[in-house]
Amino acid sequence: MAAERILREAHPTEQAVGIDHYVSDADGIGGRLRESPEDFRVRELEAFDAEPPDADRGSYPELVVRATLRDWDTNDFARRLSDALGVSRERVSWAGTKDKRAVTTQLFTVRGVDGDELPEVRGAEVEALGRAGRSLSFGDLAD
Repeated sequence: MAAERILREAHPTEQAVGIDHYVSDADGIGGRLRESPEDFRVRELEAFDAEPPDADRGSYPELVVRATLRDWDTNDFARRLSDALGVSRERVSWAGTKDKRAVTTQLFTVRGVDGDELPEVRGAEVEALGRAGRSLSFGDLAD
């Protein structure tokens, strides 16, 4: 008859996500994941076509912007950008949200502004790429 195995109780943090016991008696290897935002980087695949930055603003009302964000929630950044530009948050669009605790690079469109109006934003590098005839929308990342 085999000896009955006694399972070691998991740490409370692991229990909170459904891991009740450890199968092994080993202590594990230790370490930390994602200790700082730089430990996790996301760069959006840019499949959105833009005209040159000097394209006619009447035909291409959307400014296409690439932003590299450190420790920013996408919605919070869009709100901060619109506030700094003095425009409605509804004029800022993007194709998908990204992790906050990360360094992320993604596209935004802003209706009715020019590249030289882009503000400096703490924790962000923002650059104008060009102009577009429509705003970004969810799903524009899919090819």
